[in-house]
Amino acid sequence: MLVAEERLLGRWRARAELTAADVLGADVVPTRLAQSVRVHGRNGQVVELRTAEKVFAQRLVDLVNRLVADGRARR
Repeated sequence: MLVAEERLLGRWRARAELTAADVLGADVVPTRLAQSVRVHGRNGQVVELRTAEKVFAQRLVDLVNRLVADGRARR
């Protein structure tokens, strides 16, 4: 998993990354203005991203957790 942010002139910079093999699961933490999706990795690493879309955040968490559980995404 890679979390990136757009910088000036359309360039992107990686903020955090976590290999698929190191992902343990994900959860949603609601905040006042957004939903914070936290993806937990081995060694205590946490990759966090924020979105204003509650449904998107929950779908992302469900997908990550499903991939961790059985290794494939449902369509």
